[in-house]
Amino acid sequence: MNASQAVQELREYLGKPQWLHSIGIGSVGGKETIFLYLTTSRSPALDFLANGWKGFPVVVRRFGSLAPLGK
Repeated sequence: MNASQAVQELREYLGKPQWLHSIGIGSVGGKETIFLYLTTSRSPALDFLANGWKGFPVVVRRFGSLAPLGK
């Protein structure tokens, strides 16, 4: 399984929760890593990802709500 396939399965598993902005693939220490970008500071139950997903490490990044920039 490659990282793209793992991300697709994770998307299917998680569904479309309001707290999830996006899922991406990056690299940490030269190893392909899955990144979850969350739009809330509240912690959803993600303990099942503590050891990674489908053989890939998972990093969770939290940020506030997105809004357009003013002029």
